[in-house]
Amino acid sequence: MKLADLAQKQKRLLTLSAVAENIDTPEETRIDLVNTLRTYSNLLARCWESQEISAGSLASISNIERKLKTLHDESRLTGKS
Repeated sequence: MKLADLAQKQKRLLTLSAVAENIDTPEETRIDLVNTLRTYSNLLARCWESQEISAGSLASISNIERKLKTLHDESRLTGKS
């Protein structure tokens, strides 16, 4: 993964963060989503500051992205409509 990829992930993070604040889903799911986004943001920032992406960071990024997808799917299915 290159640093340009991190920039793309940061842009997606900003979009997801904006959506998470206004999502119509159970509070527990929303809180989990916001906390996961915060963790993701911190990880991306650490990688950007160090100007390198270690194998461990790459694995963590993949795991967090998987969790975010799961939470997003769950929030769509459990919306409070």
